[in-house]
Amino acid sequence: MLKRCAANARHRYISDLEEQKLAAKIAVKRKIDQDGEEIENLEKFKRIEKDIASLTRLADKFAQKAEDHGEMALIDSSNALHRTAKEKSAQ
Repeated sequence: MLKRCAANARHRYISDLEEQKLAAKIAVKRKIDQDGEEIENLEKFKRIEKDIASLTRLADKFAQKAEDHGEMALIDSSNALHRTAKEKSAQ
C-alpha cells in the first residue's frame, strides 16, 4: 500500500512538472510572437517614414522646377505629392 501511494505521488509530481514545462514553453512562444509583431510594426513605420520623405523630396523638386520654368502643371503635381505625404503621415 505504501509503495502504491508513493508511486501515485511520484506520478502526480511528474505530471505537474510536465504541465509547468508546457506552460513555460507556451509563454515563451507567446513572447516570441509578440516580439515578432512589434518588429513588423517598426518595419512598417520605418517604411512609411521613408515613403513620406521620398514624396516630400519629389514634391519639393517639382515645386522648384515649376518656379524655375513657370509651369503650373508641376505645381499641381507638387501639391498632390505633398497631400499624399500628409495623408501617409496621418496613418
